[in-house]
Amino acid sequence: MWAAHMSYIKGSVVKNGLKRQKSFEDYRNDRVVGYICDEVLLEECTKIPKIGLRNKFVHSLIKAYDLIPYMKLFSVSPATMEELCSFHSSDYICYLKTINEMFDPEDDQDLEFGLGYDCPMMKDMFKFASVVGGGTITAAKVLRNKEVDIAINWAGGWHHAQRDEAEGFCYINDIVLGIEELRKEYSYIFYIDLDIHHGNGVENAFAFTNK
Repeated sequence: MWAAHMSYIKGSVVKNGLKRQKSFEDYRNDRVVGYICDEVLLEECTKIPKIGLRNKFVHSLIKAYDLIPYMKLFSVSPATMEELCSFHSSDYICYLKTINEMFDPEDDQDLEFGLGYDCPMMKDMFKFASVVGGGTITAAKVLRNKEVDIAINWAGGWHHAQRDEAEGFCYINDIVLGIEELRKEYSYIFYIDLDIHHGNGVENAFAFTNK
């Protein structure tokens, strides 16, 4: 917020021969910002016990600062099976479609797919995966279609999930799914991770490929 505030103070615009400070309206006209968010996405994100209401709090802050009018809103298009399997294994995604929220510590398959401990079972796991993955895929699509200059999905960033297992509170790697969507249009994607933890799931997705 500080960096944005400073650029606002320093920015200026000339209109009718008069120089004045740029308003937020001017900045909005400079770049079209897309905000991917809807009630379904917010509700799905509350399912993760350690995350809770965090995404709802972020959305409430955005509304409180009256930033919604300066963005173009997009609802999430849930990811399809094909889109989810552009990175994740079909065995893992199919398993998410069949399990329930009851964790069985003696079920080797649960442990094989990383479900338990920091990634506990939840109700409607496949719906969660398709909505969370679909949020970032939607952001990538509106960028590809040139509908916006900037796309924001504050409910994304699940960078620990592996191809065939959940890890570190991350059940689906929406970042890799978004990158794969962008690669349909662009040859090179510059990915910056600002999380305090290493984004090992994203690294592993591309470490041994020529992508």
